[in-house]
Amino acid sequence: MPNQKVPERTIAVLNLGRRCLLTLTNKHLRGQILRLVDGHGLADGRTLIKDQVDILLSGIAGYTIEHKNNFFKRVVSAIIAGFTLYFMAKSFVPDFFASPKHDANIILGFNIAIGAIGAIIGWLCYPDRYAFSINIMGSYTLIPIVRSQSPVVQDFITKLQNAKIAYEEM
Repeated sequence: MPNQKVPERTIAVLNLGRRCLLTLTNKHLRGQILRLVDGHGLADGRTLIKDQVDILLSGIAGYTIEHKNNFFKRVVSAIIAGFTLYFMAKSFVPDFFASPKHDANIILGFNIAIGAIGAIIGWLCYPDRYAFSINIMGSYTLIPIVRSQSPVVQDFITKLQNAKIAYEEM
C-alpha cells in the first residue's frame, strides 16, 4: 500500500481576473500570472509581464501578502494639491478675495472648500499597494492585487501552506 501512487486532485483555485489564475493541487501549483519585474513600465519603475507557472510544491519556498503604505505620499500630495488649487483660485478670481464687500466667513468657506477638494484629489492619487509575493525556487514573484482581494489571497496562502506540508509528509 505505501508504494501506491496518490492521484492528483485540485485543492483550490485563485482567480484574480487577468492578474492571476492559479490552480493548487496536492502536488503542483499551476497557472498564469501577471507579475511585476523591474523595468520602465509603471510609475514606480516596474513592468507587468505575463508568465506561466508549473511547479512542484517542494519548489515553493515562501509566500505572503506585501503591503506598501503610501500614507506619507498621500499627505504631502494632499497638502500640495490643496495649496495649488487655492492659489490658482486666488489668481483667477483676485477681486473676490480682495473685495471688502464679501463677508470674511464666505471667503474662509470658499478657501476651505477649495483646499478640501485639492486635498481629496491629492489623497486619491496615492492608494496603498498590495502584492501577492511568492518565492518560486529562489525567485521572488510579485503579483499585484487590490486591497479587496487580500482575504481571498490570504485564504489561498493558507491552503497552499497546508498542501505544502501534506506534500512534504508524503
